[in-house]
Amino acid sequence: MTVFKKIVKYFFISVIALANAIIIFRVVLTLNKNELKSIEPTDSLAAAYAENGDLEVLTNKFVNDISTNRSFTAYSFAYVPAAGEAQITVRINRGEYKKVSLGEGGEFSFALRDAKTDELTGGEILAVKDWMMYRYFRVSFPCGELKEDGSYGLILLANGGAEDELIVHHKDQDFSSRSLTSGEQKAISQN
Repeated sequence: MTVFKKIVKYFFISVIALANAIIIFRVVLTLNKNELKSIEPTDSLAAAYAENGDLEVLTNKFVNDISTNRSFTAYSFAYVPAAGEAQITVRINRGEYKKVSLGEGGEFSFALRDAKTDELTGGEILAVKDWMMYRYFRVSFPCGELKEDGSYGLILLANGGAEDELIVHHKDQDFSSRSLTSGEQKAISQN
């Protein structure tokens, strides 16, 4: 009987260890924010860069990096005032992506919402990358001027309406400034 108890004991220890390893693995996967985090070249960025090679990039951390209904997460917000363009990286679990993209219309898109006026600025998907169980999108918004004292939300539009939203800039946040990286400068100058 003692051999049986040992087998059962080690079996349960193995199951618990495996479950913990899976949870830790999933947590580590969700912390990856290295995909599509650089600014992608666009015509408006190339024109602004040709006019002034020292473009200011405004960024801020998100108050919450997961959307209200937990459909997507976003990071790497970059707003270039000289180009009147903002770019954001959006990550969607592929299961959620299939659910959203296989709805009524079969299409989805992103929009930037000005909380003060409820005006929507449609986004253009510049790059898509799959990694593990996630699909990443680098999305550009020709938003003109983003006011530091304004609030802006990233909206996932699908099935004829707004599916989910994430606040990307809150009126009480301050933008921080950075310059273009050498890789971003090279990509934009070649556009």
